[in-house]
Amino acid sequence: MAVADASVWINLAATGCADKILKLYGGPLEITQTALAELERGRAKGRQAADEVATLLHLGLMHVVDLDPQDADLFLSLVAGDAAQTLDDGEAATLVHAHRVSTTAFIDERKATSLAAVRFPGLLVASTVDLLLSPPCAAGSAKRFLAMPCMAL
Repeated sequence: MAVADASVWINLAATGCADKILKLYGGPLEITQTALAELERGRAKGRQAADEVATLLHLGLMHVVDLDPQDADLFLSLVAGDAAQTLDDGEAATLVHAHRVSTTAFIDERKATSLAAVRFPGLLVASTVDLLLSPPCAAGSAKRFLAMPCMAL
């Protein structure tokens, strides 16, 4: 299982076929409660990613996870301090959770991936594109689904 930040869920929602992509990926992805809250706040601005995520949760294609209380200091070290060396809460939570459970973190922000390389050198950090081009999604049936007009690129 891997964990994805809000940016990845926004991009998957924008495809119009996130459910198909996740089925091809072969297992549910996780979202931290913190990243989910970011998506929920987007509703007030007319953004619809939270609606798509709610559907994916209902279908069992993703799960919401909380940070381990033992990771509070690590989380705070990623969100507090000099702006050049800190992340937003969702990105930080995604990285901390991925580090805790030794899984892939899907994040699209360059700053977060750069900081992760320094702070968590053994952590695999990937992007939405990496997810879409992963072997299960790039296989024959994925090409059929991704070629469909559900893509809103």
